[in-house]
Amino acid sequence: MGVVIVDHGSRRKASNDLLEEFVRMYKDQTGRPIVELAHMEIAEPDIEHAFGKCVEQGATTVAVSPFFLSPGRHWQEDIPTLAAEAAAKHPGIAHFVAAPIGLHPLMVDIVDSRLETCLNRLTDGGASRSCASRVSSPSSAASPRRTDRNLPSRSPPSGAACDVCDGTDFGCKMARGVAVDE
Repeated sequence: MGVVIVDHGSRRKASNDLLEEFVRMYKDQTGRPIVELAHMEIAEPDIEHAFGKCVEQGATTVAVSPFFLSPGRHWQEDIPTLAAEAAAKHPGIAHFVAAPIGLHPLMVDIVDSRLETCLNRLTDGGASRSCASRVSSPSSAASPRRTDRNLPSRSPPSGAACDVCDGTDFGCKMARGVAVDE
């Protein structure tokens, strides 16, 4: 089976690079040999190109997996249409569109991890002075329900890059309000 992981696509290179990195991670962690990325619009490669690359590598079934949180119009209409158009160029190749990420239980942990990482960077000196000034004090930033847990133990050490920022500084620039269209 070939897998096409598709996001919306962006004019921002940093946003498109995040999908490329995710696809590498997915391929490494799952061991699936045929995995391609695609952008629904705006950027290349598109679904048709990625679908074709899967077939070239020997896939007889192609799963199109939306890298979207919610089952909106793109998942219900646009992606199935684009996938069907791509499949029509490859007779005998089965395909399906998987569900979006949605309300998977692990999403709670992911959102919480992101919040704690940012709070750590904002309150422990890991971010710029202008970014850190957005938090009035470390004690006001912590949630009362989390008093049993030490924030830095779940977050990277002060000054360490999180997985969003690592190598690109994308998240940190966003936090400082700096444009990312460089």
